[in-house]
Amino acid sequence: MNIELAQLMVELDQSDEKLTESSIATKINEVTHEDSSSESIAERIAFGFCEDYQHKQSGWGTYFGPMMV
Repeated sequence: MNIELAQLMVELDQSDEKLTESSIATKINEVTHEDSSSESIAERIAFGFCEDYQHKQSGWGTYFGPMMV
C-alpha cells in the first residue's frame, strides 16, 4: 500500500468529520491515481459500489450494486 493511502486511512479513521462515500472516494482517488498496486485498486473499486442496492430488476441481483448507473 502506498504511504499516502496509508496516511489517508489513518486520518479518516481518526477524524470526527462526517464524510460521504463520494468524498472518501475522491480522497482515495487523489492519493492513488498513479498507483496500480492491488491494494490501491481495491480501495478505489470498493467505493464504486453501494450496499443494499434497491433496483433489483435492473441491478446485478446482489446485495451490492453499482454506485452510479
